[in-house]
Amino acid sequence: MKFFTSAWMVLITLLILTTVRWWDPLPVEILRLKTFDLYQVGQEQKYGENVTLYDIEEHHLKQHGQWPWPRDIIAQTVIGLYEQGAALVVLNFMFPEEDRMGMDKALIRVMQNVPVVITQTASARALDDEATPRGLSYQGDPFPWLFEYPGAVKNIKSIADVAAGVGMVATIPEIDGVVRRMPTAIRVGEKTIYPSLPMEIMRVAVGSKSFQIKATDAGISKVRVRGFPVVETDSNGRVWLDYSIKIPRSSSVEEAYTYEGKIVIVGLVAEGLTQPVATPFGPADTHEVNARMIETMIAGNSIRRWDIANLLEILDFFLFGIILIVLVPRVGLKWTLPVVLFLFSTGAYSAVYAFNHHRLLFDLSYPLFGGLLLYIQLLFNKYAREYAAKMLIKKQFGTYLSPAMVMILQK
Repeated sequence: MKFFTSAWMVLITLLILTTVRWWDPLPVEILRLKTFDLYQVGQEQKYGENVTLYDIEEHHLKQHGQWPWPRDIIAQTVIGLYEQGAALVVLNFMFPEEDRMGMDKALIRVMQNVPVVITQTASARALDDEATPRGLSYQGDPFPWLFEYPGAVKNIKSIADVAAGVGMVATIPEIDGVVRRMPTAIRVGEKTIYPSLPMEIMRVAVGSKSFQIKATDAGISKVRVRGFPVVETDSNGRVWLDYSIKIPRSSSVEEAYTYEGKIVIVGLVAEGLTQPVATPFGPADTHEVNARMIETMIAGNSIRRWDIANLLEILDFFLFGIILIVLVPRVGLKWTLPVVLFLFSTGAYSAVYAFNHHRLLFDLSYPLFGGLLLYIQLLFNKYAREYAAKMLIKKQFGTYLSPAMVMILQK
């Protein structure tokens, strides 16, 4: 009994909890990701200033017929957006086959006169491992760190050749199926890296020939499009999305005030034509997620998580546990709760402060929950030892002292 209520048993519990955090099983990872979501809940919502969405809705289908439309209609949409002052038009859908109405030339003529960015899609099922290449350069070796797909679905050559840019669409959800980070580039097959749609849009917007990737032995660390701020990434080249940024959107070409000087991303939102992705704040259309990534990177204040953050959090939790083991048994019960509350609140405040003021992500969930388990065990041990001592006094003196005297001794 003495061993199970001793500090050694609490130390064993601390070692087990530390090992679990190092192992990082699914529930621990999900808890950490949900904690990161909470950091953004209290952020002030603001509208992005660089990107606007143009939504193709049900009423457009009633007007122009079922999707896919003849491509002369898409060409008219592009012209209309540029007439309303759009700085760049992006078509967030593909042209993998020739137009059944033979209207490819109408769209091609427009794309030869105004810049249009289109998409291609990475796929785990596609057989073609060659997509439309676009310019990029890299320092170090980013290949082992990028997410790899065996194939891609690309546009017909006649349209791809006249596009100002072709960006790869690939939303890579976290372990819980929620999109919190987006890749800046991906790898298709063994040899070729393709820029993501947001990176390609930014490249075309400033007329740059390529974007740059910086990789080290620890993974990808930074990406850059000349003319925009350097963006720090995780080791796989992903950027954390800022969900406090709201993206303006419209479904009418005539709203010039909405499109003036903006990057306009045209996307499908009509029922049955879109596949929303899960985000921490509900389903979102893919062109909305891509727009949010652009705004996040242009802002130059991207959310970051250090590569050594996991190690720091493990060491922090272990040190926190040692402090509890040393402090709680030695502090009177009157002061135990205030001291522990101070330690807990200091840790929580530090994590929230790091996010709010430095855009750094640190996990506060595991230290708090693990620390709470240790604290409960320490309190239980303290009460158990005190109870055992009282019972021993009662056993030794209860036969020849009055109950009142025994109670005094027990105190």
